[in-house]
Amino acid sequence: TMSLLYQLAQEADVLGKAKEMYSGAKINNTEKRAVLHVALRNQSNTPIYVDGADVMPEVNEVLGKIKVFTEKVRSGDWKGHTGKSIDTVVNIGIGGSDLGPVMVCE
Repeated sequence: TMSLLYQLAQEADVLGKAKEMYSGAKINNTEKRAVLHVALRNQSNTPIYVDGADVMPEVNEVLGKIKVFTEKVRSGDWKGHTGKSIDTVVNIGIGGSDLGPVMVCE
């Protein structure tokens, strides 16, 4: 039931962990670092601090480079190894969410 789910969420401190995630805390215990996928989706550009430094300027710089690259691929200006325009992309991931590849393919 929903009440049991809410109880489990409270016991697991889901809200607290979410706040830590959005604040740049190092909650990835395996790699001992922040989970910065939230910074990639930070459309409000609210500062996200990791070790006292706002990571958003660097994130925005990289996103800008990605935009330029993808526009070149889509327009045909970026050529593949054969010199031809790229019309097919094979995405080999390392696991986790398929949202990115699904979005790119839409």
